[in-house]
Amino acid sequence: MVDRRITPSHGYRAVHVIVHQHGIPVEVQVRTELEHSWAQLSEKLSDVVDPSVKYGGGPELLKSRLLRISEAIGTAEELESRLLRTGSPTGDLKSIAMVSEFAEIKQQLKDLLNEMIEQGVLWQDEEHAVPNPI
Repeated sequence: MVDRRITPSHGYRAVHVIVHQHGIPVEVQVRTELEHSWAQLSEKLSDVVDPSVKYGGGPELLKSRLLRISEAIGTAEELESRLLRTGSPTGDLKSIAMVSEFAEIKQQLKDLLNEMIEQGVLWQDEEHAVPNPI
């Protein structure tokens, strides 16, 4: 098993499990909905912008934004996990603070994605100017 949530590969997060079916190794990738959406975006950008995007390549601005989104996803999911372990909010200050922090992180994710979608030119550095592929 490889847990890429702990050490993401160029922002990619998932748990990889190798199982054997009839003596043949099969890799199963287990991802949350947010991790899957990030992976789908990375794949799409690899097709449209630069095949190296999914391996950490491509324009600097694009790489930076993908990493920021991945980090925000990791933070949000860690907080969600903590919230689930503590149960539903009881009205105490710690629970209220955790719910507030979670809502803030989710909003940050939405803002980052909207920023990427709304711009006429999404990713550019000194060498690249790429029209909006989404």
